[in-house]
Amino acid sequence: MRISGRDIISKFIQKNCNAESSMQCWLCEVESASWAEDKDVLAEFRRVELLPNNRVIFHCNNGEYKLLVMVVYVSGIIIIEKIGTTTEYSKWNLK
Repeated sequence: MRISGRDIISKFIQKNCNAESSMQCWLCEVESASWAEDKDVLAEFRRVELLPNNRVIFHCNNGEYKLLVMVVYVSGIIIIEKIGTTTEYSKWNLK
């Protein structure tokens, strides 16, 4: 999968140094993935929430961080929308 919006993760890591390792692992795993539909994501990552319109929330670093992405399956692209701590995530309006 190709990843768009890496700068969002980079900015988050600058503020949350302990996120770097888990986010680098996530990036590596996703880059090597080839997903065609939601069930492919679920097969690789157990800690995700599937939302309407091909949006997915990944629970990273044992749920300490939430990463919201849009997956464009036909193009093999993941668009990073936002990342935050669980406190920040509780304030997101995901409708």
